[in-house]
Amino acid sequence: RDVSFDEPKSAEKQSAIASLAKQLGLKMNAGEIRFLLDYTDANLMTLNQELMKLQAASNGSPISRDMIMDVCTPSMQYNVFTMIRAITQSRAGQALSILRDMLEENENPGGILLLLERQFRTLIYISDIRASHQGAIDFKALEKKLNVKDFVIKSMVAWERKVGERERKAIIRWCADADFLHKQGLQSDVAAVENLVMKLLYINSRK
Repeated sequence: RDVSFDEPKSAEKQSAIASLAKQLGLKMNAGEIRFLLDYTDANLMTLNQELMKLQAASNGSPISRDMIMDVCTPSMQYNVFTMIRAITQSRAGQALSILRDMLEENENPGGILLLLERQFRTLIYISDIRASHQGAIDFKALEKKLNVKDFVIKSMVAWERKVGERERKAIIRWCADADFLHKQGLQSDVAAVENLVMKLLYINSRK
């Protein structure tokens, strides 16, 4: 009979990373530990390997975010979040470069599409979020409720002010269409994710 173990929660991972970092003699504060978790989105075994890479690279220097980004391997989730930020900030070149790099590194296009859809579908709830929070939005509470990172929700709330109601509905429809076409085999996963990104960049370029 196979025995499986649940992956520790984020707070438990942070504590475990802090302990491992101390054992390795790494100078790493809580902010960098949280960033490492977000950047790699890895299990504890992989995180231990990333810490060992940082130990070799740091040579006793304090661990910075720049060092983490130089040495460690980013997760697909982190790359998608970075691409979303580039899209919402009208940085088309960076967004397309990130997408191209992910596809060239054989990241699962279906997984990229799923993450994109999940984040942009947050737009469905924007009106309700504004109404229920009356300007004082608890992004951490929404992160747990929607299963979307708080900084992504912040980006969507800010972006929604720029794109407007008509465009917001179009984006939600595009996400649904991309999901349908991919799942029905009417469009490859690569084509689906590329077309969705191009549409999102187009609508943002008009603002």
